[in-house]
This record gives sequence, structure tokens and C-alpha cells, in this order.
Amino acid sequence: GRLAEMLMLARSDKEKEAVRSRFEATLNALTKEAQRRGGLSELQELLTQGRQLLSIPNQQLSDQQADVIKIRSFLKDDKRLDSIHQSVVRQQEQTIQELLNFERLSLWLLIGLGLASAFALAFIVLSALRSSRQSFQNLEGLVQARTIELQEQNRALLDTTQRLSEHHRLFMSTVDLLCIAGFDGRFKLINPAFQRVLGYPLDQIWHTPFLELVHPEDRTITVRELAKLQEGVTSLSFENRYVCRSGEVVWLSWTAVPFPDEGLIFATAHNTTQRKQYEMELEQVNQTLQQRNEELDQFAYVASHDLQSPLRGIDKLCRWLTEDLSLDQLPETSRKHLRQMRQRVDRLHNLLDDLLLYSRAGQSSSTTEVVNCDKLIQEVVDLLEIPVAFDVSIPESLPTFKTYRPPLTQIFQNLIQNAIKHHDREQGEIIVRAHCKGKQVEFSVADDGPGIPFEYQERVFKMFQTLRRRDEVEGSGMGLAIVKKIIEAHEGEISLDSEPGKGTTVRFTWPRQLQSTGNSRPVVDR
Repeated sequence: GRLAEMLMLARSDKEKEAVRSRFEATLNALTKEAQRRGGLSELQELLTQGRQLLSIPNQQLSDQQADVIKIRSFLKDDKRLDSIHQSVVRQQEQTIQELLNFERLSLWLLIGLGLASAFALAFIVLSALRSSRQSFQNLEGLVQARTIELQEQNRALLDTTQRLSEHHRLFMSTVDLLCIAGFDGRFKLINPAFQRVLGYPLDQIWHTPFLELVHPEDRTITVRELAKLQEGVTSLSFENRYVCRSGEVVWLSWTAVPFPDEGLIFATAHNTTQRKQYEMELEQVNQTLQQRNEELDQFAYVASHDLQSPLRGIDKLCRWLTEDLSLDQLPETSRKHLRQMRQRVDRLHNLLDDLLLYSRAGQSSSTTEVVNCDKLIQEVVDLLEIPVAFDVSIPESLPTFKTYRPPLTQIFQNLIQNAIKHHDREQGEIIVRAHCKGKQVEFSVADDGPGIPFEYQERVFKMFQTLRRRDEVEGSGMGLAIVKKIIEAHEGEISLDSEPGKGTTVRFTWPRQLQSTGNSRPVVDR
């Protein structure tokens, strides 16, 4: 009824459309409620009529007015419809409240879910950030380690490059010949020194078998040496000759290391041509010197031997004159002259003997023997017939070793004889000592004589040198010169310690073990 009245009172189509909308909403709510409760046939009918009413145009409303009044009266009389309407209103309110509660709950749920999502997202973001930070730190550490590794590799590469540059500079600038050769007899790599020494262009040397550059007389030994290299034997100081482009011959001393698996030889050669020339010149000089020494030895032997006969004849004439003429018939001056003549003859005789001995000094016998030095000194003392007033003592036992006996005997004989001859008193003491020094024995012969001034100590080892007048001391002045020559010939050394008034000590070294040879010079058995 209210719907009808409202439709009647509506003035414009817009107001009528609003009424229809509100009524349509009410009908929809009632329909849902009726469907929920099982439905009322009458109400459904009325609702159907209401929907029909809504579709009636305005000009037909007047025709349906009676029906509207009937519907209104029915609605007023029917309490059930009010009850339904109230139920529907309550249900709507409840539904609206439920909707509000649901909306409120949904809002809080959305807020909670949003907060949870936000927290979860924040946690995920923080975890991701933390993981990213850790990953970044790990990545940064890896980058730093890789950077350091690359820097070290770069430095190593720079060092290697620098070393290679230095090696290349050394290879190109060295004066020695450096090369890599193959077992096929050809050079694989050579430095510019080949061109400087041999004179050939480097390309020609590369394409030429190296045996063709070797002197024809040295090719056989070069092939033998190459065979040893192919067996893996290192070659040290192998020398052969090469023919230069100019025709000149050069000597090369090779050191080569083979690599059989690769068929290569790494070699270096030094130009020894100048040294070879010096060696050949020295050999010629030595040969000439040896020849002259032999001639001098022969001359000394012949001179000493041939001059002995005239001296013996002069000595005999002096004796005959002394025997034929009585001492009373000769004046004192003549007798003095005869005595001086015989002294000069004896001196010259001794000089010739010493000269012959000096020429033979250093020539050892061909055999060695075990020598007891204590017994050797005693034999020398017995041979010299030392005056009773002189004492030759050996405080400690002397060593026994294998050596040449004659030259060692000659040394002790000359030293002891010199100590007695040049003593300033009628009595004296001579002490002989020895001690081992490695492979040598150091002997010393000391006396308590007048001593030798420092400025004359080197002079006494020279030939024909004496510190006193020959009329005062008979001698040739060759005793210590002979001793020095013998000692040096046996690879020993001699020295002298002396002070005026404190005696003289002569020290010399002598090898402990000698190898017997057929040569005239001894060889130390090392």
C-alpha cells in the first residue's frame, strides 16, 4: 500500500525510479527470507503482483488503483506479513551486523595479514639482505683473493719476462759461442758470436752441417765426441778446430749437455786460439830451455871432468917442487907461494866437484825406499868425520817414510857441514828436528854459531856466495845453492831464520810419499 501511495505521489520519473528501486530491494529481501523459511504462496503471489505493478506504466496506474486498495487492505489485515516483514528487517539488521562484523573482522584480518605479510616480507628482505651481505662479503673475499692471485701472477709474469729479456740479452751479447744443435748434425739456434768468430753469415751457418766447418784433421774426434753425447754423456772441455771464412783456424773449447729424448744438444764454446798459441810458444820455449839445460849439464860435466886432469897435473908439479927442493933452499916467499898454489888447486878441485854436483842436483834415482831418518843422520855424521868438540843431537825421534835416499842424504850432509865450517868457535852443537805437516815433513837443522845478518840471508842460497874470505874458509860457496835446488826439485820449500850471535836455523819441507818413476824428477803420490 505504501508502495502504491508513493507511486501515486511521485511527480517525476526520477522519483518513481527511486521508489521502484527501494521496493525492488525490499522484494528481493522478502523473497530471500521466504525462500529461507519455505515460502508462503500468498506472499509470493503478492510479490509477483508487486513486481507486475512496478512494470505498469504511469498512465495505467489509475486503472489499477482498485487492486492497489485491495492489496493495501490485505496487507493491513494480515499480521503474518508484518511478522515476516519484521523478521526480514531483523534478519537484514542481523545480516548487516554480521556483514559489519565480517567487514570489521576482515579488516582486522587484512590488517593482521598485512602486518604478518609485512613482517614476513621484512624478515625475508632482512634474510635476503643478510644472505646477500654474506654472499657479497664472500664474493668480495673471493674477488680480493683472486685479485691478489692475479697480481702475484702478474708480478711473476713480469719477473719471468724480465729474466727472459736478460737471458736473451745475455744470449745475444756474450762473447762465447752459445748454440742448440741436433743429433742430425745441424745447428738449431746460434748466437751472433758465431758470426763474429767464424765470419760466416748466420743463415749460412744454420744451413751448413757443423762437421763441414770443423777442421778436417779434427772431424774424427768430433764424431766420436758426438756419439758420446748421443749416449747421454756430458762433454766437458772438448777442444777442436774450426775453419773460418777467411781460412784462419780457430780453437774452440766446448762444454755440451745432451738431451737424448729431444735429440738436442745445448752447448757453449770458448775461443781458446790465443791460449793455444801461448801454449805452443811456451812448449817451444820449454823445449829450448830443456835443450839448453841439457847442454849446460853436459858442459858442466865435461868441464868439471876435463879440468880435473890439468888440476891434478898442477898439484903433482907443486908436490914435485916441494920434494925436489929442500925447504932450506927456497926462500920463505917461495914456500908461501907453493902452499897458496896447492890451496888454490884444492879449492878449484872442490869447486869443480860442487859444480858437477849442482848440475846433477834434482835428478833423483828411479827407485824409492823406506828411509829411517834417525839412521840417515847417523850415517851422515859418520861420513863427515865431525870433530869431537861438535855434537849433533836428535831430541825427538825422526819419522820413517818412503822417499829417495840420495838427495835427502846430500841435503843433510851439506847443512851439517856448513854449520861446522862457518862456526865461530872450536866447539858447538847442531840440533836436527822434524814434524809432519799433512803430506809433508818439515825438517830443521839449527846451530849455535855466529848467525847471519838479515841483509845476507837471501844471498847465501845463490851460487858462489860466501860471507867470509875464501882464504879464511875453504869452500866453493855452492853448498846451500845445491840444497835449495834439490829441495825445490822435490816440490819442497826452504827458509832460513837467523840473528847475529844467536845461531842459524835452516828449515825445509820434504814430501812424505813419493811415487817412483823413470823420469829424472820426483812425483808426489797424492
